[in-house]
Amino acid sequence: MTQINLEHIKSTINEDFWDFINNKDRYQILRGGAGSGKSYVAAQKILLRILFAQENNMIHNFACLRKTLPDVRKSVFSLIKHFINLWNIESLVKVNKTHMTFSFKNGSTIICLGLDNVEKLKSIQGPDGGGITGFWMEEATEFSLSDFQQIDLRMRGNINDYYSVILTFNPISKANWVYKEFYDDPLKVEKYRQRGLFEHHSTYRNNKFLDDQYIEVLQGNEEVSPYHYAVYTLGRWGVLSGLVYDNWETVNEMPNGTPLFGLDFGYNVPSALTEVKYVKKERSFYIKEHLYKAELTNKQLAYAVKRIIKPSNIVVCDSGSPDRIRELKDKGIRAVACRKGNDSVFDGIDFIKRHHIKVVKPSQNLINELSGYQWKQDKNGNPLDEPVKIDDHACDSFRYPIYTKHYWNNNTPQLVFL
Repeated sequence: MTQINLEHIKSTINEDFWDFINNKDRYQILRGGAGSGKSYVAAQKILLRILFAQENNMIHNFACLRKTLPDVRKSVFSLIKHFINLWNIESLVKVNKTHMTFSFKNGSTIICLGLDNVEKLKSIQGPDGGGITGFWMEEATEFSLSDFQQIDLRMRGNINDYYSVILTFNPISKANWVYKEFYDDPLKVEKYRQRGLFEHHSTYRNNKFLDDQYIEVLQGNEEVSPYHYAVYTLGRWGVLSGLVYDNWETVNEMPNGTPLFGLDFGYNVPSALTEVKYVKKERSFYIKEHLYKAELTNKQLAYAVKRIIKPSNIVVCDSGSPDRIRELKDKGIRAVACRKGNDSVFDGIDFIKRHHIKVVKPSQNLINELSGYQWKQDKNGNPLDEPVKIDDHACDSFRYPIYTKHYWNNNTPQLVFL
């Protein structure tokens, strides 16, 4: 039988989160800046509850959620798998990489799921036919209030332990449902407190495992953007002002028509591929996110792009990487460099702002970027004609084809390009 090394496990947990580890409230909120360790400790707590349940002949069934399925594998699933390996408890659990589930010898389970369709919740249950002991909503601000309410409804019935839903997030905006539900309205807050509400605020200073280089990046946000410094460095609720795009909405479907694709290169930051279609009678650009992933070599990126597009599709790329464009061409992709000029960023944004933007769901990373894409400010807080260069990969990717085709083509959008 596997011996669980509790001292080793304890050494991997940030001491500032022990109050969360021991908390048994129904609603457990981990609000914090980037790199604070909140997501790591959420995964750790779920595993600890299963390990202690094993010692007490209890079974737990946990559902760990992201809003969209593509984000699940690289976040909640990977984190849980990481700590299973780090804690040397592999022999206690069977990992199904395809379905992203963890089945423990005592009967407990963890299922990792994308909640792009809230109806998925109706089919969630443990292998014993029992309900879910608890949920983890990673990046909770990406979900909707309706998602949360459906999750809350599914924690019912008599169990030998306690129900809980863990919400981990960066406090991106006071306009978000999480702020309105758990912070803004005293009557609502009191309702949750009566049922059991725990809140923990953390920053990078609470994470003893964070490397010095990332700490420098977070501290440097103060010089780049007051908003990003408040939200991602200090973990404070963001107040959005000076948004670049305020002319967008979400829709469910992409219209018919010939698409263009835009590609922004990255490695340490995500490479982003978006699809753009123009509907003249609506003066609308429909935009859909297809790829948003870091640490892709050009070979891997070419393979991913070819799986998404058709051979006839044109991909308009960042002209600042001619070698990467040439390599994509060598792989059979119709890659072309975007047009740039002295004011191409501002001109492209200005042209797009004269139209409607319709973001095709789920496109969650694109939505996240648009929600926080701001103009730079001078020392007096006045907006400048240049956007903040943080979290703009998807926004850059759709600007490339729009500016290259539509703006430069006498501002007369057409459906055929090159």
